[in-house]
Amino acid sequence: MNENHFSYFKVENFKRFESFEMDNIGQFNLIVGDNNVGKTSVLEALLFDEDLNKYANYLKYNLFTNKNQENNSSQYSYVRHYLRNLEKAGRLIFTYKNEIGQEYSVNYYLNDRKFTNFFSLELEHLYKYPKIELDACDISYYRGQAPPLIPANLSHGSDLVNIYSTEIQHSKKLKEDLINSLRVLITDIEGIDISTVIFASSQPTLLISRKNYDALIPLSNFGEGSIKLFRILIEIIKCKDKKLLIDEIETGIHHKRNRSFWKTIIKAAKENNVQLYATTHNSECLKFFRDVFLEDDMKGLQEKARVFRLVEHKDKQVSAYCYDFEAFDHAIENENELR
Repeated sequence: MNENHFSYFKVENFKRFESFEMDNIGQFNLIVGDNNVGKTSVLEALLFDEDLNKYANYLKYNLFTNKNQENNSSQYSYVRHYLRNLEKAGRLIFTYKNEIGQEYSVNYYLNDRKFTNFFSLELEHLYKYPKIELDACDISYYRGQAPPLIPANLSHGSDLVNIYSTEIQHSKKLKEDLINSLRVLITDIEGIDISTVIFASSQPTLLISRKNYDALIPLSNFGEGSIKLFRILIEIIKCKDKKLLIDEIETGIHHKRNRSFWKTIIKAAKENNVQLYATTHNSECLKFFRDVFLEDDMKGLQEKARVFRLVEHKDKQVSAYCYDFEAFDHAIENENELR
């Protein structure tokens, strides 16, 4: 049992959700549903932290690292999307239960200046001047407050060096475990180093050593799938005993590697006691998620696996239907749509 893991979660007045809840949450949760039903919004809501400043910074960091935002105007629209229902209802409400049975309810009120100022603009100005441009955000300031959310489009980045050096480099066991896990995609990997010399760059660089290769190869030279697996594995270690959120987990992973990719992540999450939430719109990804738990050495984790299907109703409200392993295994086996 873990007080940092949710068994129930409800949010009210967040983005498109007037009221949204998830019940019977497991340790390994895959969220599925049609495009634009709100899968990413669920992950953003799950970033919730009782520390208002931390949650506000999580959202701000997520906003300014979202590469889908093409200009200040679209970034502004994204800001308003976070706050739209707050203007109507006056407060943002979170209710959750943890695994040890404790229940909490937290309200963030519209007139709380800690929340309204976290975009460096007054709420009244946001609504009065809809074309106002956002101030540039110094992302480096937020590096230490990066949320436990891996966006779909986030691959290589300088933060990988920071996480590796802080969370892993000091431990021989963690380094060996990471290298062994990476062999799923980089079969001949032997070691990981950090160098600032190669390319005469002042930026530290992650370097991979491989069997029968004398030269060290920058991690950035490897395929998107290998880089993504590296990021997920080090984030799992960083989030030990907490939760990790991954948007469109299948992005960049070749379908032939999907099953071993899933198994590696689930085993790492189990070892580090991480509660995993991932989204996908890919039916093959769902099937591979199921197949992993059918393997002999993974059957003991079936009781911790869940699939949540998001469904939008005619009134635009969204419901999350929970399926334990037996239910989603039966649905997949009989080619039934999860509902």
